[in-house]
Amino acid sequence: MENFINWLERNGVNMKNIKLIEIENNERSVLTTKDLNYGDDFFLIPKKLLIMSTEVEKSEIGKIILNLFSNSTTLTKNIINITIFILLSMKGYYGEETFWDPYYDILPKSVKHIPIFWTKELYYLKGSPLLIEIRDRVKSTRAEYNKLKNSEIPIKEYNITFNEYKKIRSLVSSRNFNLSIDGKQSTTLVPLADMLNHNSNADTNWSYNNNLRSYQMTMKNSVKKGNEVSDSYGRKTNDKYFLYYGFLLGDGEVE
Repeated sequence: MENFINWLERNGVNMKNIKLIEIENNERSVLTTKDLNYGDDFFLIPKKLLIMSTEVEKSEIGKIILNLFSNSTTLTKNIINITIFILLSMKGYYGEETFWDPYYDILPKSVKHIPIFWTKELYYLKGSPLLIEIRDRVKSTRAEYNKLKNSEIPIKEYNITFNEYKKIRSLVSSRNFNLSIDGKQSTTLVPLADMLNHNSNADTNWSYNNNLRSYQMTMKNSVKKGNEVSDSYGRKTNDKYFLYYGFLLGDGEVE
């Protein structure tokens, strides 16, 4: 974690009012070290730290993926493109070290709380329509992987397994932000911003600030020093929160 924080600070992120702590399921929580009020900036993440689909798709491999999945939704193509970019980066395709290594190092090592990684636990969902959704999602992810493996993309050469693909794809799917950057919509990973936990009454708003050339997160609630700062993962039904993130909201919390 220290290496990640140092990386953020070296690249222009002000971390003096932010504290990161570890919580259950190998996840993190973001706290404030000072009182925050409506309209305050919580943090800015410079553009150079973002992993953007609009940049990834310009590469030779990115173009292959766009063609390979031409019948898929834009979001699906973007998620696959970022997933493959990260996996190849981790495997050394772009060199022994890459700019985003400190970010990759803090991604969750285990995603067992997400249902598509369950095995014996699926027994408890017997008779539930959720079981069908989980199996369909695993099946479609397997189909993607097989298509990639049988293409020009060096999946076999770099020993990228289905489980590795499923894990990184799941992380990209659950952590991306849809941002308008320089006039183009981009599916984007934003280091640090993806550590905030969900709350239906989120404390923050966010967008890309083209003038500041940064992802900008501002406060829409007041939060006292030492408390957690929350974000919203979007308006979804409870089964979608469960399927994609591995949690359920209590009564009255579902948006």
